[in-house]
Amino acid sequence: MPVVRASLAGVPVRLAPEPVWADGVLERITEHFLYAPDLEVPIEPLATVAQTIARGRGPDLWLAYREELGRDFFVDVEGRVSLSERWARRDRWFGTVRDDLDVFEASDLWRELAGWRQRIFADVNACATCAHFPACGGFWLADGSEEAVCLGWQRAFAMLADAWRAHRDELRPDEP
Repeated sequence: MPVVRASLAGVPVRLAPEPVWADGVLERITEHFLYAPDLEVPIEPLATVAQTIARGRGPDLWLAYREELGRDFFVDVEGRVSLSERWARRDRWFGTVRDDLDVFEASDLWRELAGWRQRIFADVNACATCAHFPACGGFWLADGSEEAVCLGWQRAFAMLADAWRAHRDELRPDEP
């Protein structure tokens, strides 16, 4: 598996921000991330998510994938500006490099993204009740994808959470 080979060669890895991976691939990568004794480089976004789980708060996938509204921008060869390549592939734009920030902020995409977290809980979508929301932030469903796209990531995040709980329990003194 290329991710495993690259990480063991000391190359930091950032998994493509695609919601759907082949069946079982994310779980195998997560297992490698958790248990490979020779791993010395991060595999993102697993490293960020693991830190967030361990701390109970912290950066989510939006930050891990550098999709922070107002801070991160993607410019294509035609000068169109989006939040990231992921949104550009969906033909979602803020404007062009010739536009001012106020044009970006008035765009449909900007307004949609700015209100995403509030809509999660107002509409009570799948993200509102997901145990992994603190680490994910609704990243995968923000573009209108169906809930099923999250399943592989949910399993990977559950593996991270289970490993953290097991480690934490090992560190605790025996309680009566």
